[in-house]
Amino acid sequence: MSTGPTELNEQKEESNTDTVLLSFTSILEQFITQMRTVFPECPKLVELQTGFESNFSAEKTSEERREKAINYICGWHEDFLEVYTLVASEDEGLFQASPLPAFLETTDLPQKWQPTLHVDTKASIWEFLKNLCNLANMYSIYTQVPSNMMNTIQSKAMAIAQTLETGGSLRNINIQELAVDIMRDVDINELQAFANTITNGGTDISKIQTMCGSLMNMLGTQGLDMRQVFQMNQ
Repeated sequence: MSTGPTELNEQKEESNTDTVLLSFTSILEQFITQMRTVFPECPKLVELQTGFESNFSAEKTSEERREKAINYICGWHEDFLEVYTLVASEDEGLFQASPLPAFLETTDLPQKWQPTLHVDTKASIWEFLKNLCNLANMYSIYTQVPSNMMNTIQSKAMAIAQTLETGGSLRNINIQELAVDIMRDVDINELQAFANTITNGGTDISKIQTMCGSLMNMLGTQGLDMRQVFQMNQ
């Protein structure tokens, strides 16, 4: 019997990375379940669901389940990294990508994506894909940002959360000033090492822009319940 991915690690206080893992595996579980409902005759989806449930079964320890969750989210990020923009823009060119992301190949989704597929089903699939890609990218960022830098971001984010709790609005927060404030508190050597890592030694500067945008988006979710932020409307 599956315990579900919501019990990845009962022994430790939930960290930000664990929160993202919980959100990702929960949404992935929902996605697989919904796909099974829409395409009940597909043997590949049966196999995928069976494997997922086995990986998070009651027989597995919390550490084993957490390791499986990491494998899922890191695998997703690696597979979808080059097509994140296609997912974000709901570009059907995604289903002709080469190489095709493993999840799409495993589920035969390109073959299922026919003109006869209901428009609501297509919209739901796009929402699942976008949420999973956002979470996988966020997890990648969390694991690359130096701990001191992340602690600084978190402290600022908690201040934002307190502002929201007292009736404030994100619209009243000057993101540019906030970013400058964060950079002032970050060790320059850590920042340079971080920038060197995410740009492949300075060869891909565009990743800096993507990363900074994602980090700023995080400021609106830190201190909040990530599972509510990414909860799918069924």
